[in-house]
Amino acid sequence: MTVQLSTQQQQLLKDCFDVVMDMHANTQYKNYKVDEKDILQMIANHIVGGFVHLKEGCLLIGKTYTPWFGGCKFASDVLLYTKKESRGKGLAKEAVKEFMRWSESNGAVSITIGQSTGVNEKEFNGLAEGLGMKRIGAVYNV
Repeated sequence: MTVQLSTQQQQLLKDCFDVVMDMHANTQYKNYKVDEKDILQMIANHIVGGFVHLKEGCLLIGKTYTPWFGGCKFASDVLLYTKKESRGKGLAKEAVKEFMRWSESNGAVSITIGQSTGVNEKEFNGLAEGLGMKRIGAVYNV
């Protein structure tokens, strides 16, 4: 499915793609094949029907969804990544706070963010806990 984007949204797509490719090159995901068309489509879909926050090399893409048991709406990040040169400026905190506001305004009763890149895990945990989030599980990989 092709998504129609305005000129401004097309620029956002290009800028987001740059951050996503940086994420791919500089995290555990560098070992996986990239399909640029799929990445562009995923970003475009979230620009039109989800949440996209991009500022100075920090990108958070998120969505709302109905959980398996129905009856309410949850929100979750798809990815949160800050380019190395932009870290330590509070950009991720700003992005997560904006995502939390957006999620609540879109009816989400549960908001989750996760960390699976292997980058700055302690800082990520401090960020989430500093915003009042509680750890609910873990991610493992083979």
